Amino acid sequence: MKYIKSFRILAVALSITLLLTLMPATPALAQTLILRPDHAKIGRWVDVDGSGFTTVESVRFYFSDESASVADRIGVDVINYEYLGSKTVVDDTFQTEFSFQVPDNLTDGDDVESVRGGTYYVYATDYSGDILVKKAFTVESVVEIEIDPEEGTVGTEVEITGLGFGDREYVTVEYEGDEVSIESGGRTDSDGELTCTILIPESIAGDHTITVTGDESHIEAEIEFTVEPEIAISSESGVAGDTVTVSGTGFGYRVDIEVLFDNDEVATDDTDRDGNFHVSFVVPSIGTGTYDVEVEDDDGNYAEAEFTIAAASMNINPATGYVNTEVTVSGTGFQASKSITISFDNENVSTTTADEYGKVSATFNVPVRGAGTFIVKVSDGINTAQANFTISTSASISPKTSASLPGHVGTALTVSGVGFITGTPVTVSYDGTQVATATVDANGSFSAKFNAPASIGGQHTVIASIGTATETFTFFMDSTAPQWPSPLKPEMGIEAEAETYFDWGDVTDPSGVTYTLQIATSEGFSEGLLEMTGIQQSEYTLTSEEKLERRSEENPYYWRVRAVDGASNVSEWTLPGTFYVGGGFSWHLPRPVLITLIVIGALAVIVLGFWFGRKTAYY
Repeated sequence: MKYIKSFRILAVALSITLLLTLMPATPALAQTLILRPDHAKIGRWVDVDGSGFTTVESVRFYFSDESASVADRIGVDVINYEYLGSKTVVDDTFQTEFSFQVPDNLTDGDDVESVRGGTYYVYATDYSGDILVKKAFTVESVVEIEIDPEEGTVGTEVEITGLGFGDREYVTVEYEGDEVSIESGGRTDSDGELTCTILIPESIAGDHTITVTGDESHIEAEIEFTVEPEIAISSESGVAGDTVTVSGTGFGYRVDIEVLFDNDEVATDDTDRDGNFHVSFVVPSIGTGTYDVEVEDDDGNYAEAEFTIAAASMNINPATGYVNTEVTVSGTGFQASKSITISFDNENVSTTTADEYGKVSATFNVPVRGAGTFIVKVSDGINTAQANFTISTSASISPKTSASLPGHVGTALTVSGVGFITGTPVTVSYDGTQVATATVDANGSFSAKFNAPASIGGQHTVIASIGTATETFTFFMDSTAPQWPSPLKPEMGIEAEAETYFDWGDVTDPSGVTYTLQIATSEGFSEGLLEMTGIQQSEYTLTSEEKLERRSEENPYYWRVRAVDGASNVSEWTLPGTFYVGGGFSWHLPRPVLITLIVIGALAVIVLGFWFGRKTAYY
């Protein structure tokens, strides 16, 4: 126990000895930095005083936006910085006062960064860059904005550029205290720089304040834009008598304005609270040319534009037609209240008078001319305007036919035309055969009538020859076959006379109907054929030359009939009917046999008579 106590006493004594050995002979002074001033704008000079630097021979100074601790190292723990310089330490202080200029960029670290408003740090380090002292420094914000252009009219697009705002923040733009829409841009970049555009809102003439504020940093900058007056007219050209509207912006606040046209007052008005106005005037009746339209308000704000009074002009309606067509002429830009002459192909066709605004309105009838384009002129003796009128030829056939709506034989047709030269002979042909003639009358018109001749169904060509001109039309003839007739007499299987009478039902057709009758000794109508065509009535009696020989009931005649219209369309044949001629013993012998029998009979009669005569003589 005694030895243990002695050992403890020895250990305490040794510890005290070591502590006394390590303690300095005199207390060390604290290292301090004093910045004068401790806040300033970029570019300002700052004085630095330091004390307590007994452990180093010189001090190096750095400027950074990064916060680090004593004993950290520049370039390792602080990577964005600007080297400010160094000073030699004498008697624990700087040899002379050290000064630096607040930098605008940090260029000596890993990245280059812009210095903006906010808290930065001044570091004092030893030669190796170990931080000895850290001192906070406030960089005062330096916000600058510019606008382009600096003056202009309402609606001008203005570009705003600025620097010194917060990093990647949105901004608000106000115009005379009222927020305006940002057309493009509106957010700063990583360096706090801004580019955006706005449109100048309605406002009176003069200077107006544009304010840009960072939404997060609340940094604010102002600049002025000068509004200039401007006018716009609803049309930059026209004619005397036109109504034109003048609109103005950027004039004075609720002031009277005067509108001048070629130095003569044409309207007055007053502006609203934003310097706007709208007023109309009538273009005065003065000569063709370009004139100033000027507006000035009671505050002396002035703007002008140009208006061109166009040369005399005219329109015609219609611009095409035929001889004697009524044409309406309208014109502007003529001398007010002056006599106006209207001519067609240099022939005066009408006169009128321009109204107080130089406007013209009149009508005339197209004179007799052949087809072609002619000049219509309107003149007051000084001003002349002209337009073209085309006389066209036109011919037509009536009624018009088609495959679905054809005509028929005898259809009354009219070929007519307009726009042709008076006195010209006209001939009309149908499939090359002349069917009508006419002559172009004093109005350039003609009309030729004819009836569709008998022709087959289908298309046919109608040509109207008017002098050397031709007009061609198509006539569609009916191609529909007529109905077949109904057979009536002789009735089926009866005995008939040799000069047989035939009867059948009537058939009607627009093109007219004839009938064809066939009689044969065979059911197929291939033997003993007798054919009668072009029969006008629905009945027929065989002539003595056509009378039939006797035939038995067992070996009858066959007959049939069909209808044929004027367009050569034929109906179906009726079903064959039968009849016979004579009855009982058939004397229907071949002609040579019959003649022989007659001769023999005659000889027998002679012989018998001779014999009878001789016998009588004996008595």
